Amino acid sequence: MKTPGNWTIEGLLEGRPEALKLLEAVRKYIESLGPVKIEAAKTQVSFGVKTKFAWVWLPQMWTKKRPDESITLTFGVGRRIEHDSITEAIHDRGDKPETF
Repeated sequence: MKTPGNWTIEGLLEGRPEALKLLEAVRKYIESLGPVKIEAAKTQVSFGVKTKFAWVWLPQMWTKKRPDESITLTFGVGRRIEHDSITEAIHDRGDKPETF
């Protein structure tokens, strides 16, 4: 059971086995790059070393029309990356995020 301050990856993705498989694939890849700290929170899982650089969370399916089995993967990279797999990119200059 989830309680405030005691969140788990499994609890976040409860009832979404395909989304859990996707998150585990992301986790496996990121861990293959080197030691990383993984933290589960109420709405997301974060990956970091000294600072966080990647986050996985469930998309807002009711507003974005994303499939139930999908996840949202966010990277803080400091530059725009073009790739066919990227369905949405946001540039945040600190004052107002822009969606591309």
